[in-house]
Amino acid sequence: MSDHCYNVTTHGGIVITYDEQQSKFLFTVNGREKSAATLKEAKEKIDTQPKKPKKSFERIECWMGDAWSSKFERVTVTAIAEGLDYEKNPQVWISNPDPKAFSKRSKVSVTKIFPCNAVNDVQVEEVAELRRRMEELRKAIDKTFNAMEHLKVEKE
Repeated sequence: MSDHCYNVTTHGGIVITYDEQQSKFLFTVNGREKSAATLKEAKEKIDTQPKKPKKSFERIECWMGDAWSSKFERVTVTAIAEGLDYEKNPQVWISNPDPKAFSKRSKVSVTKIFPCNAVNDVQVEEVAELRRRMEELRKAIDKTFNAMEHLKVEKE
């Protein structure tokens, strides 16, 4: 802010600044810069501006997980988050009802979120079954490996 402008007041959460060089009150409403000759006129313009309607977000029940997760968790997507993840994917805010969860509310990449529906519910169960089989195979590999006879070498 330059030395010829100073904050006069706020009205409806909007900062009104007076510019001495222009002899005008300056303010921004709905992303547009506006001006008025008097403070009263500025307040009236703010009051008569149509308010941007808030976009309502309908909560969505989803599965959260990825190829490396030990299991999928059921979460609720509560809002679209600002910003992108490190791979430039959109993010959402989720609430997690699991009492063991690190945080009840967190920001997560959409790459880890899958809506609960007939197709995804079946896929989540299939992934769980594949992981159970993978664990059985890992145990079988360990058992077989441990049963193998090692090379015996005599020291001289």
